[in-house]
Amino acid sequence: MKRALKYAGLVVGIFVACNLFLFFYYNRPADRSLFLDPVTHFATEEKVVALTFDDGPTKEWTAPLLDLLGREQVKATFFMTGFNLVDNWEVGERVVQEGHQVGNHTVNHDRMIYKTPGFIRDDLAQMDSLFEKLGVKEKNLFRPPYGDKMVVLPWLLKQQDRKLVTWDVDPAEQYEPGYDPDKITEQILQGVHPGAIILLHDGRHSDPSAFLDVVQRVVTRLKADGYRFVTVSEGLQL
Repeated sequence: MKRALKYAGLVVGIFVACNLFLFFYYNRPADRSLFLDPVTHFATEEKVVALTFDDGPTKEWTAPLLDLLGREQVKATFFMTGFNLVDNWEVGERVVQEGHQVGNHTVNHDRMIYKTPGFIRDDLAQMDSLFEKLGVKEKNLFRPPYGDKMVVLPWLLKQQDRKLVTWDVDPAEQYEPGYDPDKITEQILQGVHPGAIILLHDGRHSDPSAFLDVVQRVVTRLKADGYRFVTVSEGLQL
């Protein structure tokens, strides 16, 4: 009995250790994944950068953001959630009609770890169906909520020939309650380089003024520094 318990404890310990290794080495880092390489940036020395926005679309944040991007003649990539797309369909239509790119950010913004293959396949299929109705032609870009990947998700993405798109400029200050535009802008500009993919969020339902201030400052500054803005697919073709 004691021997069996000892063996069971060893098995559990190995299982926990393997999960911890996968979680910290492959799951959270934006530049690591099993089975396929995440798209964190574009391999170019040309001064291009991709603005990407997660969690939308929303009337409060995405709609005025589209106004700003239109004035600046900047194209961006929007990683949409299904529930927000259904609730804000007209805004989603604007994104596509105005020439921006759309990517998959899951139906309900679920963490895609410890999910069954069936759950993930169904989620991908539901988003594909929504994107077809929206008129999206390229449906192979996927960004996992919170950057969580683990094992099953990247395996299925590879099977379905999808691209796992992460980022390499993610201003930590954007997650703070105060949402300080000065600090967020500074962190973005410090991290930008040729081929950078910038992560911001347009899925909130509150006053977007600070968010729009950040986007305007970043666009103005990077344009002055000689950068041009591309969608993720455009950047991958450089």
